[in-house]
Amino acid sequence: MPESTTLDQWRQAGTWLTLRGQRIFVRIEGKGPPLLVLHGFPTASYDYARLLPLLTDQYRVVLFDFLGFGFSDKPNP
Repeated sequence: MPESTTLDQWRQAGTWLTLRGQRIFVRIEGKGPPLLVLHGFPTASYDYARLLPLLTDQYRVVLFDFLGFGFSDKPNP
């Protein structure tokens, strides 16, 4: 089983993309065909921290936090 990743380590390994003035947290890891992984509600990309190392040898894994979740911006309505 993969070693545990702390929440702070997860954040430091990611980056933010700006879309329409809002920052979206993104992690892209690995090699191969892209695999887009979407988190459920009300969670975040960190849910896949233990699964990510098992996928990166075969896939370029793209994970992000939906707007309002995880490390992405939380805009006011």
